[in-house]
Amino acid sequence: MNITNLRRLTLTFGMAALALAACSSDNSAPGSTSGSTGGGTVPSSSTGGFTATVGTGGAPTSSSGGSPTTSSSGGAPDTTSSTGGATSGSSTGGGTTVSSSGGMTTGRGGTTVASSGGAGGGGAPMGNAGAGGPSLCPVAGTTICDGFEGAAPGTAGSDFMIDVTAGNTMVVDTTKAYRGTKSMKFSGTSHAYITETKTFMGTTKAVVNNFWGRYFIFGNLTGAAPTSHAVYGTLSGTGTPGDGEFHFVGGSRGKLQAEIRNTGDSYTDNMASPAATDPAFPTPADGWQCWEWHVQPDDSFDFYINGTEVDEMKIVAGKAMKSGASFSPLPIMTKLSIGWQYFGSAMNSGWIDEVALGPNRIGCGS
Repeated sequence: MNITNLRRLTLTFGMAALALAACSSDNSAPGSTSGSTGGGTVPSSSTGGFTATVGTGGAPTSSSGGSPTTSSSGGAPDTTSSTGGATSGSSTGGGTTVSSSGGMTTGRGGTTVASSGGAGGGGAPMGNAGAGGPSLCPVAGTTICDGFEGAAPGTAGSDFMIDVTAGNTMVVDTTKAYRGTKSMKFSGTSHAYITETKTFMGTTKAVVNNFWGRYFIFGNLTGAAPTSHAVYGTLSGTGTPGDGEFHFVGGSRGKLQAEIRNTGDSYTDNMASPAATDPAFPTPADGWQCWEWHVQPDDSFDFYINGTEVDEMKIVAGKAMKSGASFSPLPIMTKLSIGWQYFGSAMNSGWIDEVALGPNRIGCGS
């Protein structure tokens, strides 16, 4: 065999070896990544999107059609599930569960947060912001939006006033806030409100009884729930045969209801024995709740907790859907009061933040 043929044979064997090595290389499925630092394998699976996972102690992540990223260090693992949107969950020494559909949602400090980025009733976008971060006030399209980061109620520059009786307090507080660094804290046994009248620039129901409202509340009620009539929010005004006050959220026996006194007390459910399905007064275990309401000129009223309508508090054209009690006429509204009022002597406290009112639904994510 001459030198030329020997070189050709050597080249042929070399190319075959390279092809064999390529066929025996790692054939893991594209789009999946597995990484671990400090023990344990962190699995990751993805369908239709890229998933990156970094774990210390192990935290599974699953995604379909989005780009979730989860990071966990110590404590209970986080679990994040996303469909059609970006979701981020982060935990250090505590468990967080985050569920999102169509928007970005962040849960912190052991809370569970759900978000749906669709449009709310009234055609207003619901937004996708959760707790934490800076105040989002002012919100476009609202008449009032206050996260209490600026002028304090009762001082120049604020749309709100303070209305309290002796022994009760309503103050700016920095120990707890839904967003930003401040909120309003109420504390007392009988009467502690912030009030505003800016929303009600008119004299007819068609003008003033036609709006949406929203605020976040952290209830600090502990021990047995008060059994007598309690109020968290009042819409007062003129044109009723009674005291002119529509207690749009409050209740009795520790259960939330709406109430009005025209010729007598009318509740959206039975005052003395409300149904077990009625939502309870907020407690620390509930964390921050988003309360929304909608008033219409025909004396209709809707109330929502964390984006879900409370049918037990619904009023249709002046008639309570659950109890059948008459709420007509509602007052021609001139003032909003939110906080705590009790017709007894039960101690309660809590925090209010990001109060907003306007002609369209504001939602919990704005």
